[in-house]
Amino acid sequence: MKIRCSLLFFTLIFVFQIHAQVSFYINDAQEVSITKETKRKYIKAFLKAHKAKAIEFNPNPDSNYPLRIKTKKGNWALFNIENRLIIPKSARQYSFQFPTKHQEENRFTWATQKNKIYWVDLYHEKVETKMSFDEVKLTTKTEIDRFTQEKVEEIDKIAVRKEQKWGLIEPSYESDEAFYLSRNFLYNSPEEVPNPREFPIYQLQMIEQVRKDYNADLIKAVDDFGYYLKIRNKRSQRWGLVVGEGQAFNEIPMQYDDIIHHRNPETFEVHKDGKVGYYNSQFELIKNPIYEDFHFMHLDYTRGCALQKDGFWQLFNAFDGSLMVDGKAKTLDELQELWLNGR
Repeated sequence: MKIRCSLLFFTLIFVFQIHAQVSFYINDAQEVSITKETKRKYIKAFLKAHKAKAIEFNPNPDSNYPLRIKTKKGNWALFNIENRLIIPKSARQYSFQFPTKHQEENRFTWATQKNKIYWVDLYHEKVETKMSFDEVKLTTKTEIDRFTQEKVEEIDKIAVRKEQKWGLIEPSYESDEAFYLSRNFLYNSPEEVPNPREFPIYQLQMIEQVRKDYNADLIKAVDDFGYYLKIRNKRSQRWGLVVGEGQAFNEIPMQYDDIIHHRNPETFEVHKDGKVGYYNSQFELIKNPIYEDFHFMHLDYTRGCALQKDGFWQLFNAFDGSLMVDGKAKTLDELQELWLNGR
């Protein structure tokens, strides 16, 4: 965008981006960067050229959207590193927010109009008006990068409220739609909204059916694909487990205070009334919850279930519940030593 106008004793010729800072030339020669440290007279000239009355700088210095300006109508318009306002026509109707670092990585931000919130597709530069929200809550999570082994923070969930109910939306990269509603507006709080990111559509449909069939108020996937779902009954507040691909089967009844999933081999630690037991990979109840404590142990690629009763530990086979070590031990270290000496 080229802008020409006479202001005081200098002329604003054009605007461009240098190192995430919007700049312009004065009298075809002097370059002035628009930053927090820029002289006020240059800021005023810049705002006047854009018919704006205020300016705000992005707290993220590495953003592709270093600043936004407030129009005379009171809306905030985003300025990008290509020296132009994004979606200038929409700035007449919508007020644009700065994208957070995570939002910018996923190429979106938010715009507001009359207390409604809209998704802004930064890649195609358009406001998605097909759906508006009354409130948005974005949460992040920390993961370990598989290549660098460094901690990285990424978006965990984008919960959205419409009237009194919450749902879940996710960015879409495989269609013309910028985002899709992956969880309908069925939940009373953002915390209740499950987060089935990257689950296939038939798993999303199954999860929704599970909620209805089992009167579940909370559903948590205990694997990466949504095949194992820990579900809590809304009335009893007890947990169970359903398993399936497209169609769910109730494998562990909804009668436990908590269920903890262990892998290699698949083992399900169940808690009830202060006691603990476990199910095996075939969803057979191997040990009733009559024990004081549980610990999943391993030695040379072999795993066992350590259970404590009357203050002593014993080690059992995860699949069939048979004793793996003769005798009992007062501590897990002693039990490990018994296991090692018995091999």
